[in-house]
Amino acid sequence: MEIINIKQLVADILSKQTDLNYCGTSYPDKLTKFPAAIYHTAHKPHFIDSDKQELETDWTVSIDLFNDHGSLTEISNKLVNELVKLGFSYTSGDQNLAGVKRTALVFNAMVDNQRRMVFQN
Repeated sequence: MEIINIKQLVADILSKQTDLNYCGTSYPDKLTKFPAAIYHTAHKPHFIDSDKQELETDWTVSIDLFNDHGSLTEISNKLVNELVKLGFSYTSGDQNLAGVKRTALVFNAMVDNQRRMVFQN
């Protein structure tokens, strides 16, 4: 059973956000391009059958958005809408880091790899 690649799905969603000037899975040495998105994913088995096939997987997607001026609300709302539409639940928080605004989005879901469905967990 192949695990559905949520990381690639997130990368595809982020690549379509034309208002992002930087998007990656690692923090650059100097964060100079804004708005920016840094994301990472984590997953763990939710259900493995007797044949050792991972039928269900719990996924966590974290996206940190940064901007040196202006609001992150529009970008944040677009990302939330895209991932919630797929079945993810989310939490959001923000802070101001020495003049750079940051919004942290964390999405969670259980993915049924056999039926190719996403469920909030």
